[in-house]
Amino acid sequence: MRIIALSAAIPLALVLGATAKADQSGRDTGSLPATTRSIIDSRPSQPVAPTGPGSASPEAPSASSHVLVPSIVQSILFDDNIYATRRNKTSDFAYVVRPDLSFAASGANYGFQANAFAERRQYFEQTRESQTNAGASLGGTYQFTPDSQLQARASYLRGHEERGSGEEAFFRTDRPTAFNQFDGAVALNNRYGPLWTSLGLAGLYVNYENPKIGGVTIDQSYRDGGISVANGRVGYVVAPLTSVFVEVAGNRRDFKEDYFSSDGYRVVGGVLLEPGPGARVKGEAWGGFMRQTYKGATLSNISSFTYGGSLSFLVTNDLTFTVEGRREAKESGLNGGVSLIESYGGGRLDYQLMPNLFVGGGVTYLVDSFKNADRRDHYWSPLASLKYVASKNITLGLEYRRLAFHTDDPLSSQFQRNVALASVTARF
Repeated sequence: MRIIALSAAIPLALVLGATAKADQSGRDTGSLPATTRSIIDSRPSQPVAPTGPGSASPEAPSASSHVLVPSIVQSILFDDNIYATRRNKTSDFAYVVRPDLSFAASGANYGFQANAFAERRQYFEQTRESQTNAGASLGGTYQFTPDSQLQARASYLRGHEERGSGEEAFFRTDRPTAFNQFDGAVALNNRYGPLWTSLGLAGLYVNYENPKIGGVTIDQSYRDGGISVANGRVGYVVAPLTSVFVEVAGNRRDFKEDYFSSDGYRVVGGVLLEPGPGARVKGEAWGGFMRQTYKGATLSNISSFTYGGSLSFLVTNDLTFTVEGRREAKESGLNGGVSLIESYGGGRLDYQLMPNLFVGGGVTYLVDSFKNADRRDHYWSPLASLKYVASKNITLGLEYRRLAFHTDDPLSSQFQRNVALASVTARF
């Protein structure tokens, strides 16, 4: 049986569905991609090129500024089922330390952000599960003219596959499988009065190390591969900070074992809500049609509807709501190779109880529908968090996530997993 596990890197902060990025007051600022993501999100999604109207941001500063923020997070983690098994569960504590360095610079016609982190997760008893992760990213925007801008980003992530996610539902290695992931994107955005256009390119590449199963080294080189996307949008501004758009995007999923490679496209329409003064909703949502054509004989071509997006709502001055979702065609090593449709949705509420006390809660849900395999995998994951800002430099946190996995395949194992985290974050 051929097995391919196209798993994205997941640092510890995402195990619990990390809270959104927060400013120094502790308020979650609605950085949506981190608000609801969890270990269930394992196979890499298509990289996305930044797109927008290309107009000067109403919040652009008139003078240059530079901010450097070093920080360190120290945590104690408890996992009651670290191997994600149905029976004979193994629980353990882990000590986690994560130094982080962030830098931001901005001026009248540019903005730049960079971040780097390293993370050590050391289990008390099950030391084979211990791991070291690291990553770095940078991105920015340059405004050529008030109506023309260039956006770009690049990132690197060294991580390990999480137990119980994606292809890990089919087999278990002796130790978590390590991998390196590279991601990059660039987009050129232009505005012509109320009309705007955006052209973008994005790419992602994953390289896996060879793990062991029962002490035997397993060659994982066939899992190495990349995803490239080219997209174009045409939008129209219908109200301040609000646009409708249509998009055509083509993708190539290209793996070392060409059997799993595919080509595809999507045609969608949507709405884009820009940040700015007085904006209470930001983000985008879209829907339409997708098609993916696979090379392998056992991988069915997919023609179906698709959707995606992420939105952040400032419901009141004390309450924020974030929601995201997507529907994509992917591939799996199940039964020697099958295609699948992955549907994902998640939402989160964060409420400021007191000036320095925040509570949050939410849920994520993911379904993998495998073609020609008579199988559907379901992941439910509620979460809760509590954050106390002791000072402008110290933040205390408690987080809890429950992950429940169920599959229609009677021969596969179900499992439930509870993870709790207590953390102290120090900013300098």
